Amino acid sequence: MTVQKHILSCILIFLALLAPSAVQAVSFEDGRVFEAIQDNDWFGGDDRWNTNDVRIAYISAPIEQDAAARISDDISWLSLPLWESSEFFRRWTFAGSQSMFTPASTSNPDLIEDDRPYAGWLNIALGLNKQSRRQLDALELTMGVVGPWALGEEAQNFIHTEDQESKGWDNQLRNEPGFMLAWQRYLRVTDWSGPGWGFDAIPHFGGVAGNVYTFANAGLELRAGQNLPSDFGSSLAWQVGHSGTTAPTTPDDPRLNGKYGWHFFAVADGRYVAHNIFLDGNTWRDSHSVDKEEWVADLSAGAALLIRRVKVTYTHTMRTKEFTQQPEVQWFGSVNISVVF
Repeated sequence: MTVQKHILSCILIFLALLAPSAVQAVSFEDGRVFEAIQDNDWFGGDDRWNTNDVRIAYISAPIEQDAAARISDDISWLSLPLWESSEFFRRWTFAGSQSMFTPASTSNPDLIEDDRPYAGWLNIALGLNKQSRRQLDALELTMGVVGPWALGEEAQNFIHTEDQESKGWDNQLRNEPGFMLAWQRYLRVTDWSGPGWGFDAIPHFGGVAGNVYTFANAGLELRAGQNLPSDFGSSLAWQVGHSGTTAPTTPDDPRLNGKYGWHFFAVADGRYVAHNIFLDGNTWRDSHSVDKEEWVADLSAGAALLIRRVKVTYTHTMRTKEFTQQPEVQWFGSVNISVVF
């Protein structure tokens, strides 16, 4: 089965499973979100570098339970005194994801010293979000494994035909536990809506610290269309600490009211990368590595369709060079399907 057929089949199966429940009403207080995302470089025409990311996430209904409130209050120092609101509520998030990285040439079984190392990354993430219509603070702890235990070789070769299989996975990074703590803040600084039409601007900033990634980032998303959702945009599968952006923040979200909608969007995200294990190599063991670029940017554009409680998003991204030997930028696409239930 080719990659494109695998992706299309997954999307169609997922939509078929959602179809019976998509027309049922749900209140804001009960609204949970299930989200499935896949980033793949096939959409950019190549099979190389950051070749595939898959993420499945669950976002709880709004909660005001004592335990969540105490945890949120205990980490209130992470909520910088900027654009605070008395209308905050909280959500738990839980996600699992897998990422695969390869050099440009996957038919060569030998170590390619001047190209990206083979690597797999399998993980789970638990987060606590504090949000209102105007602001989202997301704190997320990610734990997983890098190396053969991440099953990158098995996953990649499973979805390729035999003549497309990658031959160099014997050179991948060694097994290593991975840990990261991420924090992101989103702000809706512009929120205009007419009779069904709307425009908003959503800047974000934050950072990640751990032995897998360590970086600081900032960016901006602009959206325009009909019946905009009251969320904070759509994240990519690889992004750390962005779980919960697709959850409704108000009872008048069109997905809670059986409405249809659409919008176009453009996103810019830049980051200073202090550490990237997939380029720097293993932390405590010798492994293949390359010289990383410290400044990296993603420039994205796409469209989203709201079908009652289902939101389907396609994002096309250009990523600047991540390592000095990389000959050109990378293009990849992402499909994000979420349902409120």
